Parts: sequence; structure tokens; C-alpha cells
Amino acid sequence: MASTRMRERSSTLMRSFSSNTPLSKLYAPNSRQVVFSSSTDPLTGAEIALCNREIVSGILTKLEKSIALPVARRFNLKYAFIGEHHPTANKAGVTYRQRIDSCPNSVLPMNPQYVYIIRVRIRSRSSPQRRMLTFATHVAILLHELAHLRHMNHGREFALFLRDIYLFADEALHIFDTRDLFNEIPSPWEWERKIWDSRGHLKDDELIELHQAWEILRDPSNQS
Repeated sequence: MASTRMRERSSTLMRSFSSNTPLSKLYAPNSRQVVFSSSTDPLTGAEIALCNREIVSGILTKLEKSIALPVARRFNLKYAFIGEHHPTANKAGVTYRQRIDSCPNSVLPMNPQYVYIIRVRIRSRSSPQRRMLTFATHVAILLHELAHLRHMNHGREFALFLRDIYLFADEALHIFDTRDLFNEIPSPWEWERKIWDSRGHLKDDELIELHQAWEILRDPSNQS
């Protein structure tokens, strides 16, 4: 049910974009957000209101202003909005594109266009009513999803680009100067954990070697 509500809410936002927003604005970062208002009790299936929605909204605003917007401008990345990923979702974050079939300001027929949407898990999965994930966890999820705006896979180019984003976040944005550096959802992949541990200070050859080892483990037929 959570995924159905997510799609319905996204469709509503996309209709709003199509009817009210010039096409040029759809491809620029902005502060449009989605914050979930309810969850489902795993035992009874009943809808439960989620508390602290204002806190979630504030965290999303901080993440966008301090990280997403500067990263998007530095690397020429474009997205429609950042929203909360539902606390019961399997993945910690997701980046996907939404199709827009029309533009009211266009006098000529246009091909379908797409906007990119980022969702980040903000709440603790085990205790969504009472606890938010750490700032460092939000950062790790967000940087990963921002890298997907250029590479919608986990290939070598994605890994190198994610490293570059981390390096910018460390050297230019000083994101990792905070003492709260505990990532509650560490990557299952060694190459990504190395990017996190080094804050992006990782040479190409070392990262490529780690990524190649991961690819071989994932699919032994890739071994040359």
C-alpha cells in the first residue's frame, strides 16, 4: 500500500508540474518535497499516522540547501524534487524519472520529457515514530542518489562519479567536518564503503580495482 500511495502522490505532483510549471523550471532544483503522513501496522494492517512530519520536512530542507543544491550546481545535475522515502521501503533511497507528456506553454507538439525525483529515508525503519536516522546516514543516502542523476546503474563510471561527489562534499562543502559520522546503513559493497571511509579521497586505480573485484563476485563471467 505504501508504494501505491507513493505513486499516487507522485502522479499528483507531476500533474501539478504539467499544468502550472514552465518546462524550464522542471529541470532546475527546487524545494518541492514529499513527506509521508502515515504507515501501516505490520501486524494489523491498519493505517497509523506518522508523527514529527515537520522535523522530516526540516531535515529534507537542510539536506537540499546544504548538499543537494550545491552538488547539483557543481556537476550540472537536475532534479524535480527531493522527498522522503517511506520508512518501510526496502531500499534506503531511490532515484527515478517521471514522464511528462505535455507542456502548456509550448505552441508546438513536443516529445515526452522526464523529470528526476530523489527520495531519501529520513526516519528509523525500526522506530519511525520516535527516531530519525543520523545526519551521516542521510548524507550517505543522498550522495548515492545524486550520483544516479548521471548514471542510473552501479557501474564503474557511477563509482568514480560518486567518489567525485564525496570529494566535493568534503573539500568544498565541509559536510564531513561534523562529529556525527555514524552511518547506520553502510553500503554492502566494499568499493562504496571505501568511498565513505575516505570521504572521496581515493585514487582512480584503487577504486577501479575494488569495483572490478565486486563485479567479478557479482558475475564471475566478467572475469577476463
